[in-house]
Amino acid sequence: SDVCSSDLVIFQCDGNWDSCERIQFLDQVIQKALSVGLYVIVDFHPNPQYTHQLISNGQAADKYLRLWAQIADHYSAIDQDRIVLEVMNEVSVNELYSWFGLLQQSIQVIRHHAPNSTIIVQGAGYSDIWDLVQLPVLPDSNLIYNFHYYEPHIFTHQGATWGLDYWLDIRSLPFPPTEKGVSDAIERAESQESRWKLLQYKLDHWDANRIASDVEFVARWAQERKVPLMCDEFGVYRNFSAPEDRERWLTATRTAFEKNHIGWTMWDYQGGFGVVYKEKGTLRDDDAVLRSLGLKSNSK
Repeated sequence: SDVCSSDLVIFQCDGNWDSCERIQFLDQVIQKALSVGLYVIVDFHPNPQYTHQLISNGQAADKYLRLWAQIADHYSAIDQDRIVLEVMNEVSVNELYSWFGLLQQSIQVIRHHAPNSTIIVQGAGYSDIWDLVQLPVLPDSNLIYNFHYYEPHIFTHQGATWGLDYWLDIRSLPFPPTEKGVSDAIERAESQESRWKLLQYKLDHWDANRIASDVEFVARWAQERKVPLMCDEFGVYRNFSAPEDRERWLTATRTAFEKNHIGWTMWDYQGGFGVVYKEKGTLRDDDAVLRSLGLKSNSK
């Protein structure tokens, strides 16, 4: 499948969308994906400020729902079978009941304008497993339930400049944790918070079995609900992690998904979590990542 994440500015066009250059460009990308047999996810991928406003401001929520009506009209007319509509990527707001209400309104609006399109839904916060399993029963029958998986963030986001401050303090942290690897990281760390988090990483026994247990939990939840389940984001930030550690984490995660019949999409293609490196206009495969995803054999 192909994920097409939409910044909301794309849709801020006066007049008819058929004559809007930005939307025409997005439609061309989508048509290209459809032409090679891919499914496409069109999602709301806003910044946290936007979603905070949605939850706290009724006018902003009304505008958002009107925009979904237009998007659902537009893309269900192009291909209602292979274009899947995702309500929101990482809501980033933890007000559960506010999100549940907005989510149900979104589903109603999308369904009214796209009667046969599949809709992807997720929990509040950052679409983690614990966010998903708190969702109420949703009445629509053509939904895919979705989560993101980056556990533990101390490993998958080590060195990242966004998010939590202590991530910046972590470098070359192994997966699974080793005595020496964690001790070295603690010695390098500048803050007490980082040292505490590193100690917890070691004590929590983060290994392939721990990941498998997480994934089995959410798979059982979906089986009990009798709903389809996918993970459309997982990955490891590669700038400050060793290739062999990334490969071990990605292999453990991907195989856990497949064992539990959970469809997956890794984040991302050529960015900090990518499957390729882009240098001077040329693409070079990240062989370790491709092996871990089952897309390249060890012999190649």
